[in-house]
Amino acid sequence: MKDKNAIAPEIRFEGFTDAWTQRKLGDYFIIISGYAFKMEDYTKTGIPIVNGESIQHGVIASNNWSYLPVEFQRKYSAFLLKTDDIVLGLNRPITNGNLKIAKIPQELNDSLLYQRAGKIDYVQEIDKSFSYFVLETEVKKFVLKEAVGSDQPFISTTKFKDWDFIIPKKDEQTAIGTFFRTLDNAIHSHQQKLNHLRELKKGYLQVMFPQEGEAVPKLRFEGFDGDWHPVKFATLVSRNSKTSDDEAMPRVEFEDIISGFGRLNKDIYAKISGKKGIIFEVGDILFGKLRPYLKNWLLADFTGIAVGDFWVLHPNKTDSKFIYALIQEDTFQTAANLSTGTKMPRSDWNVVSETEFVVPFIEEQATIGTFFCKLDNAIVMQQTKIDQLQLLKAAYLQKMFV
Repeated sequence: MKDKNAIAPEIRFEGFTDAWTQRKLGDYFIIISGYAFKMEDYTKTGIPIVNGESIQHGVIASNNWSYLPVEFQRKYSAFLLKTDDIVLGLNRPITNGNLKIAKIPQELNDSLLYQRAGKIDYVQEIDKSFSYFVLETEVKKFVLKEAVGSDQPFISTTKFKDWDFIIPKKDEQTAIGTFFRTLDNAIHSHQQKLNHLRELKKGYLQVMFPQEGEAVPKLRFEGFDGDWHPVKFATLVSRNSKTSDDEAMPRVEFEDIISGFGRLNKDIYAKISGKKGIIFEVGDILFGKLRPYLKNWLLADFTGIAVGDFWVLHPNKTDSKFIYALIQEDTFQTAANLSTGTKMPRSDWNVVSETEFVVPFIEEQATIGTFFCKLDNAIVMQQTKIDQLQLLKAAYLQKMFV
């Protein structure tokens, strides 16, 4: 008969019945903080620096690496990172609800750790895969309760050592670690597919729209020929201005759109609001003119109200899917980002409306628009798979750890 007082998670693998035991994080882990390298030591190439900003949930992400001389690997060997080392962002350790924790990928082997980031080292033996996931759960709990500072919260390594957590025996650690590693590998695989699709779309936007000084694109669908014709953007679309505060109509606000994806992140029909905004209809395009670099755009497949700094664009005898692709293309993005204001920049309609684009006849517009719409749908489907796996992982983390 199961002991109701035994410490154990809600879900366990078959064959494991021993109670988990309470220990302190400091019994198994120690945080080694990074080093405050000097700016004057930075080089254009050399050894990349991993800092707290580059550490995200599950990945090390940076397109703008800073580098140090190769000889610093020996001079600062205590701060050298190896493949699969676990690192934490110590300042503002939780962003968008996720802990800034990741493993060092192979391509960053022998990189150096900067201040405000920490490397997890081991005090005694623990299954390495299990350790990552126990840290992912326990450090988040610790941060939410103990992180110091309100504006710039950070992890206190002293308090970290004294944090209580519950741990199973080694064989159960291995089983749990293997399970979550398999789940993470599936997430990583889908993320790679998503990245490929987004890069593919970026490439197609460059070759399926004419570049500056060109009259035809580099890549064209079979059956279409002849030059595209120049026209100002204000000829292609009209800006809707009719407003409403009808509570029965769904509202779209900036925070409802996933930046760059052109999809909603919530059920807007569940929102109750009387906010006034601009009416949009099926086929209209919402373009976020505030901070246009955030890429808040949406091709509407329902009627609603756009609340906030949106342009609601209605195609004028043009294909709406084509216009939606056009606003994502480099020429439009350049014009839209010639914005007014510094702290709160907004796209300038006088600039954008007068910007000239070369466009094809409606039949070719429709073909191009449909192509990009299908590509967008594939991207959304891939992101949905990732979201579902992330939710599944979060549920298992909650039920398979005490």
